[in-house]
Amino acid sequence: MTDPRPSIPRRALRSVIFAAGMTFALTSAGCGARMCNDQIDPGALYQVTVVQAYTAQSTFLDPSPIDPNSSCGASGPIAAGTQFQLQARGTAIREGGSCLIVQSDVVGSVGGVAIEGPPTMMFVTNILTSSPYFLTAGGHVTLASGEGDLILGFRTAGGSGGIYAAPAPGQYPPVVLNAYFYPAANNQSCGDEYVVQLVKE
Repeated sequence: MTDPRPSIPRRALRSVIFAAGMTFALTSAGCGARMCNDQIDPGALYQVTVVQAYTAQSTFLDPSPIDPNSSCGASGPIAAGTQFQLQARGTAIREGGSCLIVQSDVVGSVGGVAIEGPPTMMFVTNILTSSPYFLTAGGHVTLASGEGDLILGFRTAGGSGGIYAAPAPGQYPPVVLNAYFYPAANNQSCGDEYVVQLVKE
């Protein structure tokens, strides 16, 4: 039976670049700490599909309010249908030391986001270990509006069935993606939230 999901190209070279360019604390640094989400696997391959923006117009329950001044707006970095393939590569202690976040490299994408390599701005590594995420990724990207650093942080949002459940309109989504874009050309950073389907390959 043919897999109906779109095939995402695996960019092994970019994965190597990510691993070489981004240094994080591994699980051994947090000996005894629990995972921030016990369903996540720190060594697995994941596919992420963006379902829709999590705004006041969302068909899902309880979207978080987004400051219009900080939102990326209609020309935001991620469109519905965009897909990312993430290779988990270990863990880092969440800010405050409460649990372990799984960190990953973006090894493939489908849609309007071209992953060029690791983030180029030093401060973005702090975002990758901040609450309330259980899975994070980041990279230097090229969008229709220009290039910059894109940070992806995944959090639970109250949906039933666990983090791999299919999001159902009219209910709370299982997983929400917080995406932050930091343009290289200026300081006009922005951020938005998206309902996503997370699949463990």
